[in-house]
Amino acid sequence: MRRRILVLVCMVAAVAGGFVLLGGGLSQAGERYRVDVVFDHARGLIPGQLVQIAGGRVGEIEDVTLTRGFKARVQMSVDPRFGPFRKDATCTIRPQGLIAENFVQCDPGTADAAELRGAGGEAPTVPVGRTTQPVNLTDLFEIWNVPTRDRLGVLVSELGMSTAGRGEDINAILRRANPALEQARRVIALLVDQRDDLLGAIDSSDRALARLAPHAPGAQRLVRRAASVLTRTGRRSRDVALAIERLPRLLGAARPALERLGTVTKAGIPLLAQVHRSAPTILALTKDAPALARAARPTLAKLGPVLDDGSGVVERAVPLARALRAYAGQSLPSAKLAGTLLPNLDERGFPDNLVRFFFYAALATARFDETSHILPAHITPTSCSNYATTPEPGCRAGYSETPSARVLDYLLG
Repeated sequence: MRRRILVLVCMVAAVAGGFVLLGGGLSQAGERYRVDVVFDHARGLIPGQLVQIAGGRVGEIEDVTLTRGFKARVQMSVDPRFGPFRKDATCTIRPQGLIAENFVQCDPGTADAAELRGAGGEAPTVPVGRTTQPVNLTDLFEIWNVPTRDRLGVLVSELGMSTAGRGEDINAILRRANPALEQARRVIALLVDQRDDLLGAIDSSDRALARLAPHAPGAQRLVRRAASVLTRTGRRSRDVALAIERLPRLLGAARPALERLGTVTKAGIPLLAQVHRSAPTILALTKDAPALARAARPTLAKLGPVLDDGSGVVERAVPLARALRAYAGQSLPSAKLAGTLLPNLDERGFPDNLVRFFFYAALATARFDETSHILPAHITPTSCSNYATTPEPGCRAGYSETPSARVLDYLLG
């Protein structure tokens, strides 16, 4: 009984080991990554040929079939380390030598792109739009094979017949093309002259794109929105064309204003430079302004009663201000006349002459003695007022002995 149980256990272990081995083999076989590529032409590809990535062998072609659109579907199995392929993956057919077999060269795509997935029960497929087929040397040799050689001969013969006897027309075409060729030559010369600038622009764009790399989601949103804007603009192409047609007239009308704006901008450059130099002081003032406001708050509170009293003074001064306003309006003609007269009199020496008049008049009417002249307080028109060199009876020009008599003599003359 024990032997039977032991044999049964061994049989179960053997079956389990077989399943494990079979499972491992299936798993090993299933680890290959399946991907298809659609080409316009198979170019002699057959099952078993190589699939390369970056010059290294990574798989082989399993089968080549025809699609409904008469394209070549190449089924490939690739090392899973190079899968999955992305939506920006590309493939091309390359020759291994001048007369050797062809192979498929692929680029799995970038890691940022979405994963390539199959549709309709098919494996993930690189579309024909992302495949290329370069011209091989054998294609050039096939030109001389029948029927390509005969077709090429017919093409050359027909071309010769179509151009025979039409030399003048060909010359006219060349002469008409000459201005275009000359313009193209000038454009090429300009591009050559600006080669350094173009290279600098390319380098700058590379640096700009490198800086945009961390902001890829934002850049993608910008591109999407730009595409939306361009789509809406395309729907209104007629309006855009009309606006472009009217743009020269608008620019012509706006040119004077733009020139004046340019002049104002140039004149404002020194002011902006002064503002730039004054910016630190202004910033410091803004920092000190809160402290100044707090310090001025008590003063402003005490200033309130003064302002209240001042408002009453202003109200009481309103009639005086109105009277001054009326007087100013009435005296304006006289002020204008005086403004013209007084400068005119000053230019002609009227003030000096007037002072001289009063000076000589004072001298003429003043009394004098052996010391100096005396200007009387008032002029009394009497017989003693006349100038005399000898004493007149009843008139006296000298001082008395007493102060009261002197004052009396001075007042009575």
